[in-house]
Amino acid sequence: MKKISLLLASILIVFTITACGSDNAASDPSAASEDKTTVTVTIDIDFPDDSNAADVDSAKLTVNDGSSVLGALEAYADSNGGEILLDKSSGSPYVTSINGVAATETAGWVYEVNDKEVMKSADEYIIKDGDTISWDFESWTDNNN
Repeated sequence: MKKISLLLASILIVFTITACGSDNAASDPSAASEDKTTVTVTIDIDFPDDSNAADVDSAKLTVNDGSSVLGALEAYADSNGGEILLDKSSGSPYVTSINGVAATETAGWVYEVNDKEVMKSADEYIIKDGDTISWDFESWTDNNN
């Protein structure tokens, strides 16, 4: 009878340790991050000629699947020592500055995905594997007047 009780107690301990170990792995953020899939995108940033900033041409970047255009830009800046400034006063963040090149009343940052204009905030557009994101500093005024 003692052997059976000892055997049952041992089995109970093993199940308890196994169950606790599974709970810890599920709540461990580093374990969860290994399960996430990633996408690879290309980023182009076209700075104005008078900015003295070097354009970014066809930079490859790997980010988590489900990332936005803004998330990809911020990840690129983080990994390359860049700086992104945002205006969040309207609810959706607006990119006001990339690497010190700031928007004005007559010019600012716009983006395209796969050479198509996107009419969504950069934090709302979810990128897909293989997308090309192009940021351009554009003037809102007509220079011919």
